[in-house]
Amino acid sequence: MKCNRYDLLVVGAGPAGLSAAIEAASHGLSVVVFDENARPGGQLFKQIHKFFGSKEHRAKIRGFRIGQQLLAEADEKGVQVVLNATVIGLYQDRELVVRIGDAIHHV
Repeated sequence: MKCNRYDLLVVGAGPAGLSAAIEAASHGLSVVVFDENARPGGQLFKQIHKFFGSKEHRAKIRGFRIGQQLLAEADEKGVQVVLNATVIGLYQDRELVVRIGDAIHHV
């Protein structure tokens, strides 16, 4: 992983993490999302039923489709999503330590 400087680091590529990343990127921040899993989306990709509520909150769309939409939006906004990345800790001077594969990265 190329070690860039980011305005915002998000831990977790589930619906909340992706939504936060999209919102921040919409306001001009550079964002990276780390997730320990091989696939993003969290529990949302297991949801096959249609959600209820208002249209602006993705009503009548199946959970896995919402996950696909969030990933597409994140990509459009330039959010970098790093998978198989275990966040070890946040240390002094805002240093985040992440394990990606066998390598340890300081972000």
